Amino acid sequence: MTNSLKSDSIQQGSHSLSSTTRDVESNRHLEVSNAYMLFTAICQGFCVMINVHVMFMLSNMAPTVLKVENFAGYIALSMEVAALVVDFIIFWLNSLKPWLTVILCMLQAMVNVMQIIVITLSHSNTGKVLYLIGTAMLGMIYGGNIMTSFAFIAFGPVNHLGAFSFGFAIGGVVPFVLSTILQNFVFTGSSIDDVRHTMYCIMGFVIAISIITAINLSIYFTRPAVKEHYERVKKDGISSVKCTLRNAWKGLKYAWRIVLCQFISYITILTFYPGIVPGSMNLVLKRRVMLVGVFQLSETFGRGIAVFIDRKYLPCNNLNRVIVLAICNISVALFLMCSAIFYDTVFMSHIAVITIGIITFSAIGGYCNSFADRSIKEEIPDHLEKEVIVSTTTVFKIIVTIFCALGSLTSTFLVPAIPKPPVAG
Repeated sequence: MTNSLKSDSIQQGSHSLSSTTRDVESNRHLEVSNAYMLFTAICQGFCVMINVHVMFMLSNMAPTVLKVENFAGYIALSMEVAALVVDFIIFWLNSLKPWLTVILCMLQAMVNVMQIIVITLSHSNTGKVLYLIGTAMLGMIYGGNIMTSFAFIAFGPVNHLGAFSFGFAIGGVVPFVLSTILQNFVFTGSSIDDVRHTMYCIMGFVIAISIITAINLSIYFTRPAVKEHYERVKKDGISSVKCTLRNAWKGLKYAWRIVLCQFISYITILTFYPGIVPGSMNLVLKRRVMLVGVFQLSETFGRGIAVFIDRKYLPCNNLNRVIVLAICNISVALFLMCSAIFYDTVFMSHIAVITIGIITFSAIGGYCNSFADRSIKEEIPDHLEKEVIVSTTTVFKIIVTIFCALGSLTSTFLVPAIPKPPVAG
């Protein structure tokens, strides 16, 4: 009898142990590894930012291929205004819809296919208009993608906004590297066909990245643990916080210095880049494209300093000093504009001088912008309601887009006023 009880006890214990083991294995199966979530965040940041940087990179190639005058300023303007419109729409929708990012990534691929068709079949003013329409569509996709991506990563199982920002940084570097390789080792000539083929390859790369990212997100969002997490977020009401301008104003009152810094910095950058610097400079196309890449690399470097280095090691380590730095950057921008105007002056038009100027201009701009973004949490008090904090941070993104659009608009007026240099060899 005793042996029987012991046997039953052992069987029950082993059954309980096996059930526990199965539960643990089941939970492991349902869980999403942190490495995969990091990978997804980096990929999404890369996909979002490469869209923008490629548009800037191609803004100096498109006029050559379409056989029209420099319209880089209009490319930036159409992109920023379109992004602004979508930002406002998403602001009023007040919803977290992760699957929207999948659709936007696929649309990004499709519009890039359309742009390839435009530069293949069109030229002159017709091609210019069609290309600008495509740029506006990509701007709308960018505006929607950055807002929805920021939301689904910030409210994900783990907040991986740091990895998302790292993807941003890679998205700023890769277009330059790809363009440099293509122009120096593949399409080494200076004919229109060589420029067109370079554009094909760069756009084709964006198409591939967009499709891969969309597929990865589709897999990610169907994982049971991720799906259940976003369902809980929806039930908690986080995804339906009502964003209003009134609530945003309550937070912006505390963060007026950030708004001022962003205003000075973004207006300065977009007024001169890429329409004037380097679009209007007396340089061969390859050098202008190279300088666009130098700008992107330096801006990424400046942002990295602001984000990853402890403030106590930085000379400009508070908002007041950063605002002064942003104001000083205007003088660098004016110097670069003078380089475009006085192209017959040996010193002003020297490629080394221009390159150093662009490195300084972009690195300071990137530093000021990221330092201001990083300061949002410190400027907005923690005691404010959830609706106020969410509304304020959302409106910040819209405000930045407004500043970018205003800077691009100013560029479209300045570019025609710059004396046109003779065609460079």
